[in-house]
Amino acid sequence: MDIFHRMFPGKPELHIVYFSNLVNMDRLHHDLVAPLASAAGNEQIAAILTQEHSLFVAAQDHHTCVNGILAGQAAVFFREEVYLIDLLNSFGRSIEQSETETVIAGPHDGFVENITDNLTVIRRRIHSAQLKTISLQVGEVTKTQVIVAYIEGIANDELTNKLIERIRGIEIDAVFDTNMLVQMIDDNPNSVFPQFLTTERPDAICSKLTAGRVICLVDGSPSAFSCPTSFFEFFTSPDDYYQRWQLGTALRLLRIIGFVVTIGFTALYVSITTFHYEMVPHTMLLNLTESRSRVPFPPLYEALLMEITIELLREAGARLPTKIGQTIGIVGGIVIGQ
Repeated sequence: MDIFHRMFPGKPELHIVYFSNLVNMDRLHHDLVAPLASAAGNEQIAAILTQEHSLFVAAQDHHTCVNGILAGQAAVFFREEVYLIDLLNSFGRSIEQSETETVIAGPHDGFVENITDNLTVIRRRIHSAQLKTISLQVGEVTKTQVIVAYIEGIANDELTNKLIERIRGIEIDAVFDTNMLVQMIDDNPNSVFPQFLTTERPDAICSKLTAGRVICLVDGSPSAFSCPTSFFEFFTSPDDYYQRWQLGTALRLLRIIGFVVTIGFTALYVSITTFHYEMVPHTMLLNLTESRSRVPFPPLYEALLMEITIELLREAGARLPTKIGQTIGIVGGIVIGQ
């Protein structure tokens, strides 16, 4: 119901096919309908379609024609030839600050779902002729556009070719987001740890490009990923480079300390309260023994129950509507405290 087939009075050999919700109607009238409607005969129509530097591109086969129409182009059928003209209507939200990555100091723009806008944001920051982009297609049904970008002479060519080969080798019906693509090209697909650095901040991606990384954009996704990555890259933030080096270094160390505390503090608590009471100071041991006497669970079960409760509250706060999520946060603080 949304595909249009238009014909011109007195020109039976001329037909136009396009999707009304994909093309820009103003450009359709200005670049296509008006010139062809004003043409006096078939010779003028042929001249418009085949002239040098024309917007019209001849389709070599029916696959090119169908894919062009599905991508927002209009197909002009004239005699035995088919010509495509790009009239895609760009839509979506405008470039704005990322909601998931807070900016303290630095640019406040973020990636959006339009892959062309995302590439434009990168080009505006890196004015280099060595910035190369390669367009790929993933998904047998969705035919999602994927762009691989790197700076020639800085990025590793072998790594770049390996990434392109992995993306081309993906066999799947649909890809909707960068994080879906990442899981299909991992070195260790069964690992729960991230092996690619994903971000919604263009300044972070541009810094990775200039450092020799290869980045990838997915149409319809507001995030991009870079590779290769290392363990300590996940503790860095673009804001570190916009502040004094002393403050940036201190914040990075603080994140590492926070990671160690998060991973090891619960296990340390269980081991001390279960097997190593002698490590606790005597004054603290009395209070600890008194508080433990009122808990009907061993320390291991108590710790596991607390971790599961935190995960439940985190998931509820993230998935529920905002108003309810705030209430869950308050109640969760009380529950964890108890």
